[in-house]
Amino acid sequence: MTKKLLFGLLVALVSLKFTVFSQEIHQYGGSASELHIKGFKESFGTLSPEQQSAIVSEIINLGKQFEATLDSADYYISLRDRRIAELKNTPVTGPEEKHTLNRDIINEYIHVNFDSALDVGKHNLELAQSIGRTDLIANSRIDLTNIFIQGGYFREAVEQLDSIDMAQLDDDHRAEALLARYFLEFENGFFFAWNRQNPDISEIRMRELYQELISLLPDDDYDIYRLKSTLAFYKHRYVDATGYCDILLLKNSNPDSWDYIAELGNMGYNKLGAHDYVAAMDYMVKSATLAMRKGAVNNPALRKIAELLYVVGNDKLASKFINKSMDYAMDYNSKYRIIESAKGYPMINRHLQERIERNHRTMIIVAIIMAILVIMLTVSLWYSRKQHQKVNRQAAIISEYNDTLKERNKEIESVNAKLSEIHGVTGTLASKMMNGASIRRELVEKLRKDVALKLKVRQYDDLPAMIENFRKEMKENQTDIDEILLAFFPTFLEQFNKLLKEENRFESKNGMLPPEVRIFALWRIGLRKNESIARCMAYSLNTIKSYKTKVINSSLYEKDEFYSHLMDIRVVVSE
Repeated sequence: MTKKLLFGLLVALVSLKFTVFSQEIHQYGGSASELHIKGFKESFGTLSPEQQSAIVSEIINLGKQFEATLDSADYYISLRDRRIAELKNTPVTGPEEKHTLNRDIINEYIHVNFDSALDVGKHNLELAQSIGRTDLIANSRIDLTNIFIQGGYFREAVEQLDSIDMAQLDDDHRAEALLARYFLEFENGFFFAWNRQNPDISEIRMRELYQELISLLPDDDYDIYRLKSTLAFYKHRYVDATGYCDILLLKNSNPDSWDYIAELGNMGYNKLGAHDYVAAMDYMVKSATLAMRKGAVNNPALRKIAELLYVVGNDKLASKFINKSMDYAMDYNSKYRIIESAKGYPMINRHLQERIERNHRTMIIVAIIMAILVIMLTVSLWYSRKQHQKVNRQAAIISEYNDTLKERNKEIESVNAKLSEIHGVTGTLASKMMNGASIRRELVEKLRKDVALKLKVRQYDDLPAMIENFRKEMKENQTDIDEILLAFFPTFLEQFNKLLKEENRFESKNGMLPPEVRIFALWRIGLRKNESIARCMAYSLNTIKSYKTKVINSSLYEKDEFYSHLMDIRVVVSE
């Protein structure tokens, strides 16, 4: 129940975010992203079937390798949380050490959660301002700039950079501030798609900042190659960009470094742009894997991995990764990352749903065909077996069947004897019932004539005696009712007594049923109305009701349960 509730809240949150950002997604290239993926897919489609097959196999294998890491994400996140907790508990001796420690915490949070990173960044700026050191203030504002870039808040990032007094900084800090502004322009150019404008404002500013930075940095500095790589990538010169990325990976080969993880991802993007699909997947999986093992949720490579898997036709894995990318973007709470993931999210999931529906329809058709084939095969096998039995049946089998038939004949004879006996009982009962009905009609007719005669001669005093005599003669015929009832239910009294308390059970007198028992025996064979039973037994209606109430009150069961057990009394035919 809790999981379902949490899932529902998450869906609601995603829907809310999509509503807020839907206009932005449309404005900043949601459709362009779909066009990019479609163009990527069309380019892949130009390869020969053999090339496609080899690429598909390798990319899916790499995707499955990464899936194992992704499925262990909770473990790595727990390690990350423990690492951050230990970092927070590191003892410091003064404000400046606290400032340095906060920057280390920011370096963790910037890959984990935008709000947490921003909170520490703001506190660190206040701490630097209280210390009064220009370099620490600059560092704090640069940190906040990078945090705002990751969140997609470019205007706020510009405000932080504009607040830095560049004239008071040394060359190292000026270079750091200019690098932050350069990468802000780089992200801004992609986010707002300035590369589709003429002139491209972001490119112009990036080149201006590049010229200013090369005067501050050594020729072979790591950041120089970062600038060259990003400029080449921005202008879609992917071959040049991969060369610079190679140099960057050689200069920083520490897999525990965030810069190394980022450059692996950048190399993957460049390989993808150069249509080297397998290499692109390999680099992006390496980048995403290392980021995952450090507990990062700000993992842009994950989205590109999903897109690659979608292009090569593995919709299921692609959907899993793009959904996880969206989940991470929501967890990170970055407008930028949510919009990025949302670009490919609808297309991949829609395509997966369409494929599932197609597969479902295909499976139904295949199932129907298979069912028909199975039926045909079953009929064929059955017919073949029958024919084989007819041709190859052996004498021993025939003898065995004959023995079985003899046993069945004996059983049939036994059943026939019982049916004959029942038929005899039924015939006798029918005869008795007709005879009894005939006698009663004669008695009634005789009474009618006698009464008419007495009335004619006005012998009124003889009428009570005649009626009393009629009642006696009718009562004598009650024996016929008992014979009928006991013919169907020879053990009715014994079974009926089991429904009553021991002290209230009845005994048979002269082979006749007690009146109370006879009432329920008639009820059992279908006379359910008290009036019908009264007429059958020649009793008054009140007498029948009184007897029934007396018996039910002395029963072991409640009324409804008593009648249910009464219906369980079955016809018994003696052997």
